[in-house]
Parts: sequence; C-alpha cells; structure tokens
Amino acid sequence: MMLQEINRISALLGQDPLIIQGGGGNISLKDPTSNSIWVKASGKWLKYANTENIYVELDLKKGQAWLESRETKFPENWSKSIHPLRPSIETSLHLLFGQKVVIHSHPVSILSQSAQSNGEELLKQQLTGLIWAYLPYVMPGNDLANAISEHPLFGQCEIFILKNHGLITCGKDAETAYTLTLDVLKRCQTPVRPFAETNFSLANSADNSKQFSNDYYWAKHQQIHSLVLDPISLSFFDQDNNVLYPDQAVFLGKNALFIDTPNQITSGVSLPFLLIRNQGVLIHKNASPMVEQMLACHAEILARIPVGVPLNYLSDYQVSQLSNWDAEKYRESINR
Repeated sequence: MMLQEINRISALLGQDPLIIQGGGGNISLKDPTSNSIWVKASGKWLKYANTENIYVELDLKKGQAWLESRETKFPENWSKSIHPLRPSIETSLHLLFGQKVVIHSHPVSILSQSAQSNGEELLKQQLTGLIWAYLPYVMPGNDLANAISEHPLFGQCEIFILKNHGLITCGKDAETAYTLTLDVLKRCQTPVRPFAETNFSLANSADNSKQFSNDYYWAKHQQIHSLVLDPISLSFFDQDNNVLYPDQAVFLGKNALFIDTPNQITSGVSLPFLLIRNQGVLIHKNASPMVEQMLACHAEILARIPVGVPLNYLSDYQVSQLSNWDAEKYRESINR
C-alpha cells in the first residue's frame, strides 16, 4: 500500500520529458514505522512505476547511520529487496531530508536557467513568495548531500534548486511534493524558440537505413535536429560539446563529432550519435535509448537560452569525475 503513494506520481513525472528524461531523476518514500525507505533503483525509469518494480527498499536506520558517518561506500546488508538492483546514486540526498517524500527531477526550465551565469537572479524573480534555496554545482551523490546539509536554509525550506543539475522538492506525502514540483515549474517557464524543420521524413526509416548502411538513422525527435539547424543552439553546442549538466556528461560525453555530409561516415565508425551540419542528427542503431532522450533534452534546454547569454559549463575535471564514476557507469549499463 505504501508504494501506491508514489507509483502514480512517479509515472506522471516520468512521462513528461520536460521534467524527467528516461532513467534520470529519482524519488523516495520513508516509513519510520516499518524502518524502510524506498528509493528508485539506479537506471530505472520513473514512467514504468505502474508496471514494474522500480524501487529498492532499504533499512532506514542503517541508512541514516551511514549518512551520519560520512562514509562514501553504501553500507552492506541494508537492502530489504530481493532483486539485485542498486539504489539511486542520490540515496544520500533522500536520506538527508526528514520529509516523507523527496522528488529529485531534471526539468529543462530549471536546467536552462541555472546554467546561465545569472541563473540565480533569474530564478529569484520567478520564485518570489516561496522559501527556496540555491546551491552551486556540486558532484552528485554524497558530496551533494553534504553540501545541502551545510546550506543555511537546510531544514527551513522544501525546495532546493541545484545549479547545472536540477530540482529537489519535499513533502509530507507524494501529492504534496508533486504539487510543489509543478508549482515551481509553472513559475519557471521560459520562452522557447521554434524548432527548425528538417527537409527529410523522420518516418521513412527504411530509406534512412539504406542511406546510412543500416548503422545510423535520423533522430526520431524533431527537436533534436535543431541542435545543428538552429544557429543559436549550435553556438552553445560546438565541436567540444560543452557540458552543462551531469546526465549530458554521462550519456552524451564531451566531444561530439560534426561532419558536413553523411558520405563522411567511414566504415567502422560507431559513435552513439553524429551531427551533420545544416542537415540533422544521426543516432547509431546500437546506441543506448538514453542517447536520444538526452539529445532531445539538450535541444529543449538550448532552445530556452537567449542568444549570446554567458553559460557556466562544467569543467573538464567535473566531466571526468562523472564519466569515470563507477556509479554512473553502472547506471549507463542499466540503460543499454
């Protein structure tokens, strides 16, 4: 019965790609009476909450003791679940908050503004009247939980906006946390540039397969092609593939390959995606489903950033931390 409280909310969140992208984001439910916390399993998709078990049940007291110890490795024998899935890499964050339900999402409206150099000022104007906290970028996981616990407003607000990362909302139950999430996102809506039209049929996959030797196909989401067709978006997404947020680093990587024509695709090339200038974006047939999800997310984010606005990109070191993190490698493997 307890999980029914968050199944509906998880599915609603997960079905909206402007809030959750594929296996990103996480949610938790605490029940001190049964000494349990249910946390979304790493790599699982929230939108499937009504059709499969996406959570790991953990011993709440052991988790809280682990959090207080500041140990980085998850404790042994704290899982109450029979399946071998790992809890979310953000489990420490969920243990930190005293509220019964915690939602951590990656809304494009938040990402597009918090990545801007004046992101905090933009959000202040939109969130007038709410008690909320803004946190500079911190490595996800335990580092993030520690930084939140040291914030002056920790314990005084139920909204945390994470620079270059996303949104945390808390509540006494799933409906309260969900309603708060929607309120924040409604306030933070921003103008969106129209997505550029492609000059080919996305539905004609057979011809696409022949054209690209059965290895690549045109990205199915129309907005993805704006990454190379919209000059403003392209100015933020260059050859170095400057990274703005963690899931971009994990699932898209740092260096995108730009080519001028499909004829430049040489035998043996198996990159997850290719960007063809002035034409569109190609996805490899063996690419993780998260690649297309994150490309669509990135196109939505860049379409909300005005021309010439200074952005705060993650440093090479921060990208390397994420790309080489065992927890993220595991999450990536789950989504293949």
